[in-house]
Amino acid sequence: MKKSSKILTMDDISAQNQGLVNGFWNWMETTDRARIVKFNVPGRTLRSIFDSDPLETTTLVDTMSDKIKRYQSVSPFRKQQFKITDPAQWTEDESLGGNVDIYACYSIFKLLWLSQSIDKEEQQSPLQIIQVGRKYSCHPGSDKRIVLCLLKPQARVRCFYVHYPEFDPSPWHWTLPYDEVNTPNDLVEMFHCADHHTFRFFHTNVKLDGHTFHCDDYHYKPFAMGLHKAAVKYRKIKNKDKFKVDVDHLTYVDAIHRMGMMASKDMIDDIYFKNDWTFQLGEFKFLLVNDTWLPEAFVKAPKSLIDSKYKTNTSTANSFTNNRPNISRHRLGQ
Repeated sequence: MKKSSKILTMDDISAQNQGLVNGFWNWMETTDRARIVKFNVPGRTLRSIFDSDPLETTTLVDTMSDKIKRYQSVSPFRKQQFKITDPAQWTEDESLGGNVDIYACYSIFKLLWLSQSIDKEEQQSPLQIIQVGRKYSCHPGSDKRIVLCLLKPQARVRCFYVHYPEFDPSPWHWTLPYDEVNTPNDLVEMFHCADHHTFRFFHTNVKLDGHTFHCDDYHYKPFAMGLHKAAVKYRKIKNKDKFKVDVDHLTYVDAIHRMGMMASKDMIDDIYFKNDWTFQLGEFKFLLVNDTWLPEAFVKAPKSLIDSKYKTNTSTANSFTNNRPNISRHRLGQ
């Protein structure tokens, strides 16, 4: 039985977080340029949305495979050294005591810890869906989505989305049952750990011009980059030298998982390579097939546009021509 959490309100969170939420809410209500929606969706459906572009090489399978390859390059000494590190060192920044090997250990270990945490407790925070051109990703929650949608696909994944109609005129959530988040209290109650001392909301202004995006914190970069790509895809930029637009955005971050991982670092011993083609991540087994680490259940699955690499082989790749008379030259080139 998974633990249930109490419903939190604005009164339960810090004064700083209250100010950040109220600041965004004031912008949203006065400009009417955004709305927050929430919805539940099966993990496998969500994966199909994240992996919807067969030309992309950043599918969840590819992302997981890259993490395994990075961990494979880490020496046994570094893997054992990870046990005596603290969360401040779980970074690639050497000035903070970390390095690429320690971060590779943290990155793969986090997936195992999250999978076990989700078994014991219900999903503590919703995935924040963000727009990336005409498709979608999520941030924060990029590692959590691997667990919820690939390793242990859940029947119900809680999500929310800050919808900007001027950049996403026909959003995906319109195809789902969804609810609008009408008050700050409605927002806070989605986060079962919003009263934790490491939990923080972020509110900032993101600026776009005809050439790039501008934001004041690295945490906003995935959202800002995706929104700029949407401006390009939906042809909002008529004149690159004159185009300027800005929007406010709300997101969050917490370090609760790092505290839980700190107490469970010996679990790194449950992550190992049995041989050159078999990798064990706790209960999850992966096999190396055509230079890609696949979950064992995927090995005998039929290849698809998403799961295979055939598109990079010109001798076997298919090509398609769109001869519709009503499609623009802009769309034909994409």
